[in-house]
Amino acid sequence: MKHLLTIFSLCILGLTGCGNGNSGSNNSNSSAADTTPGETVEAFAYAMQAGDTDKLKALCPDFEANLSADEIQALAATLASNARANGGIASITIDKEDVDGDTATVTATLTNGNGLSGTETFDLNKTDGKWLIDMTDSFDQLPQDEPEGAATE
Repeated sequence: MKHLLTIFSLCILGLTGCGNGNSGSNNSNSSAADTTPGETVEAFAYAMQAGDTDKLKALCPDFEANLSADEIQALAATLASNARANGGIASITIDKEDVDGDTATVTATLTNGNGLSGTETFDLNKTDGKWLIDMTDSFDQLPQDEPEGAATE
């Protein structure tokens, strides 16, 4: 699996241990076209805690563009396991939401049921009327796999 642990780290940086509790609103009944960038970030956190691969892919197309189906499934299972270990999401606070046309930056603080909290900044793009998490820069920073049979020094 190519760099799965690095991707895992990128997903939970600042959102360490998204839990499996159902505190707060997860906007699961809202259409993505009706949501704000902040609500998309909240839905992304709840999808991580649930290990919901379909929702993760829907909210962050970069997963499907950069990971195999098996890698996404393994990532989702790891996120859900980590979530259970940290007591669930006690609260998500949208600290700042800056929208500029079809791009947005959201800073959110997540507090877990075990009292740990972290703050993370997310980039989003509006595509077909829906706010989506943009992790392109994160994936671009990953080391590239060497082609099979490549000579190493």
